[in-house]
Parts: sequence; C-alpha cells; structure tokens
Amino acid sequence: MIVRAFRYCAAIFSLKLNPSRYVANLGVKFGESCVFGDLTRGTFGTEPYLIELGSHVELTSGVRFITHDGGVWVFRE
Repeated sequence: MIVRAFRYCAAIFSLKLNPSRYVANLGVKFGESCVFGDLTRGTFGTEPYLIELGSHVELTSGVRFITHDGGVWVFRE
C-alpha cells in the first residue's frame, strides 16, 4: 500500500516537474518543440502508446485523448 502511494506521488511529481519526460515515459510519440500545459493522469487515455503528435503542438487544460486498439473488430466479423 505504501509503495502504491509512493508511485502515485512520484508520477504526479514527475507530471508537474517535467511533463515532456512523463509523456515520453507513457509511450506517447511527439516531435520537437511540443508544449504540454496543464496535464492530468487521464489526459492520454488507457493506451497512450497509440498517440503520435507532430512538432510544435501545444496541449492545454481540458484536452483528453480517447484511445483503443481496434481489437473489437475481431468480434464483429
């Protein structure tokens, strides 16, 4: 329980201290000169490794990405 609390606090601290590193650790691919404003832990959805941002992109508060891998199509066909 204490380890989970520590990891949660470390993630929040990393998010506020260095948002670019936090986003890269999630697996989001982004170009140069990107600005990550007021991010939350839920900004990039459940599968952030599916997100690719170009160069010179700025994200502000309230932005949310909803991701999925399209795996439900297997059941539809």
